[in-house]
Amino acid sequence: MKSNERLPLMYHDGDTWRNYSVYNKNNHNVGIFVGCGPSFNEVDLNVLKGGGKTVLSINTTYPTLKPDIWMGMDDPTCYDERVYAESFPKLLRGGFQNHELEGRTLKEYPNTYFASIEEVELVDRHRIFECSLPKSETFVWHKNSFAMAMNVMLYMGFKDIYLLGVDLSTDKLNYFDGRELTQKEIDWNMNLYDSLYGYIEWFSTECAKIGVTIHSLSKGSRINDIVDYVSLEELNESLVPRIPKTTELVHSSKHGFDLISDEYKKLLQYEHENNEWGVNAGWAAEKLHDWLMSHGATEVLDYGCGQSSFRKNVPVKGYYNVFEYDPGISGKDTTPEPRDYLICIDVLEHVEPDLLYNVLEDLERVIKKRGYLTIAMYPARRILKDGRNAHLIVEDSFWWINKLREHFIIVKSEQEGLQLNVQVESKI
Repeated sequence: MKSNERLPLMYHDGDTWRNYSVYNKNNHNVGIFVGCGPSFNEVDLNVLKGGGKTVLSINTTYPTLKPDIWMGMDDPTCYDERVYAESFPKLLRGGFQNHELEGRTLKEYPNTYFASIEEVELVDRHRIFECSLPKSETFVWHKNSFAMAMNVMLYMGFKDIYLLGVDLSTDKLNYFDGRELTQKEIDWNMNLYDSLYGYIEWFSTECAKIGVTIHSLSKGSRINDIVDYVSLEELNESLVPRIPKTTELVHSSKHGFDLISDEYKKLLQYEHENNEWGVNAGWAAEKLHDWLMSHGATEVLDYGCGQSSFRKNVPVKGYYNVFEYDPGISGKDTTPEPRDYLICIDVLEHVEPDLLYNVLEDLERVIKKRGYLTIAMYPARRILKDGRNAHLIVEDSFWWINKLREHFIIVKSEQEGLQLNVQVESKI
């Protein structure tokens, strides 16, 4: 993606607006949409979330449910305002970013993202599939949150989407929480429900043509006449084979805390000795120098230093000592000592996936104060000698931020095109 292209979701980093990418061509989790219908009461929330599932809920499902992702497209005052301070991602409609709450605008609250929308009449409902492609700049808005949520879930790559709390009826309760409505409000809801029933019938048919299956988790719902109903217990049972088995935890000291396999180390040494490899960090030298100077750094560890392009391109030398580590370069592959500051420029995408946890643990070990990490989120042009793409890990910013949060305090993150820049502090 070019740096001047927009994505449907954006966030404000304190200085400017940034794209936020959640696009995924094939999401191996199932997606569970949770609405506010009475069937929401029929499931055990203790087993709703968990491995193999991503739960996206809307509107007043919070605070009863704290989902993986929450979405509220109406006026912010329609919801429990505590939701905006929660740590899970929150998707709001663009236009509400300057709404003030407790002296702060919504764009200043954590993990709050704003959707660019395109108002689309139902006659043009096929636009939802066009707005689920990676180059889309907007999501569709049919003036209801359900269709918008379906657009988001298609964009995130879910191939199995389950609908919970989608009753489309007021026969039992108006909502799961038993709120009373006026007759005018009930009539308004029923008009919407009748429209959504036809929409779901059309949507499930069209989704089947592109390999996406819509299911129901809504016990007793009228939608069970048009999509297959399964219980949450049946769904959880079907996901068991997809989830890694529980194994005995092994302390890192027992297996040497490998950061790189012998085979891959030899492969990187070959690339460094025979090709121009590890020379790109110079592009960030000025920005990193300014960052280090702003913190009064006297030392920095260049973790994954390659051919020393940062040290060679520092605009003004002598303010801080540069220490280097790279497992793929003889003489620089000695386990590094902790330093006050660390830079790790376009390194993590090259790490062997099964050793990423170890590498992040090691990064946590060697950062005394702060670290600056950059990660490329796209396939590399270079193909390694063994036929693999040089970027062994290609994931989006949502995935990377969640991984980094396991090890660090995220001070600041920004996305520039398909480049993720993250400033961190160690939790140690």
